[in-house]
Amino acid sequence: MPIARAAVSRAVVKNVIVTPPAPSAQFVAAGESISAKTFGRFKDPERVIRKLSASIKSSGSATLSGNGLGPYSISGAVNGERGAISLRALDADNNVVATAIHVWGIATTGDYSPWKLLSTADIAATTDTGNLETSKSMSGDEIQFRGDVPAGSSDYHPDNGCLYRFNMIDPNDGTTFSAGGGDIVGIQFYLKLGSTVPDSNREFVYCGMWDGGSSASNGSFAGLIYFNADRIAHGTYKAVSTQTYTKSVGNTYLIEIMMADDSADSSGVAGFPTVKVFDDAGTPARVASVVNGNQTTTISAANARPTLSFSGDIDVTIYYRLIYPPSNPF
Repeated sequence: MPIARAAVSRAVVKNVIVTPPAPSAQFVAAGESISAKTFGRFKDPERVIRKLSASIKSSGSATLSGNGLGPYSISGAVNGERGAISLRALDADNNVVATAIHVWGIATTGDYSPWKLLSTADIAATTDTGNLETSKSMSGDEIQFRGDVPAGSSDYHPDNGCLYRFNMIDPNDGTTFSAGGGDIVGIQFYLKLGSTVPDSNREFVYCGMWDGGSSASNGSFAGLIYFNADRIAHGTYKAVSTQTYTKSVGNTYLIEIMMADDSADSSGVAGFPTVKVFDDAGTPARVASVVNGNQTTTISAANARPTLSFSGDIDVTIYYRLIYPPSNPF
């Protein structure tokens, strides 16, 4: 009988709902420190919580100290670093019954923002005039696009693909902003192909800045295209040019596009796209790069957004970061 009672008691306890305190966040300017965090109490009507266990995840090397509900202090965080504190409530059997989250970040003073993952969840608009898309999904950090290729033998311009226009988000703090405010001079995309790569004519993935949504839309793109051979491609809406490259086993590419406000209005200049191909993501050795001179186009900087253009079947993980005006070295 005691064994039976214990078993019933444990089952009842595991069905009790424990409520953590609400998620919280702190983002500070470059050079500032993250304040110590004290968590609110968990709602535990049946008193199943026996102990609390905290851990830290970080984009850098920050460490955590503290116990109980806190305060928890973060040490070693640097400009541009982001992370989260997880406080787990455990029962007598060390089962996690609830988790409280506190996210934090420090802005960067460098010439680049942190990297931000492009996810289908951030797509703001889709333009697919050729009805190419069959499906799109996320597998972990990877975008998996499935679709047709453009019908025409020379239809490999970004306009001919399925275009996804993303929200313009500052990776420092997650806020939306306008590229026409004069705060940035460009954008970089860092991408890695997965198991499904462009391997049929006119299969491509382009990364770009595009103002979208009208017949007068303009932008600048660069990426990779399969067209009679593996190639890298680059161009603005004035033209697209390609250059054959030696395919690397790493399938990792760095794309950079100029994107800057040209005056005190909503117009800007996009262009000068480059593509660099690396042997792998961990110890990159450049195996090819190109720059296309005299390729710039006027663009609505206020409406410019990071944009991807897909054709065919492609698996790819893509990050972007913003390029700021140079920090003053003088």
